[in-house]
Amino acid sequence: MQERRGDQKLRTTEQRSEILQAYRRKKVTQREFAKQHQIGLSTLQSWIRQAPADSGLKSRRFIPLPNLLAKLPVTPTYQVRFANGLALEISSAFKEEEVARLVPILQRS
Repeated sequence: MQERRGDQKLRTTEQRSEILQAYRRKKVTQREFAKQHQIGLSTLQSWIRQAPADSGLKSRRFIPLPNLLAKLPVTPTYQVRFANGLALEISSAFKEEEVARLVPILQRS
């Protein structure tokens, strides 16, 4: 017989373990799983936090991802601010002729 405290069902440790194992097998969000099993989201999250380290549940909290941005080449840039408030940012590989044509246009703006 399950006891009830208000609208909450009190579950045994074994029942919690079974629910957590089912959660680990499913590929749904915590919110979806809690709704499907009529468990409060915060209750499910609490059970996951309290789960033993070897249960495999805690590993779902952090997924290491490679930092793809670290491998991008960094090109030095220069920034020129004009009196009218405009700013021009150019890479170090700029062509002088292009900048010479662009600067008078920006100064007139």
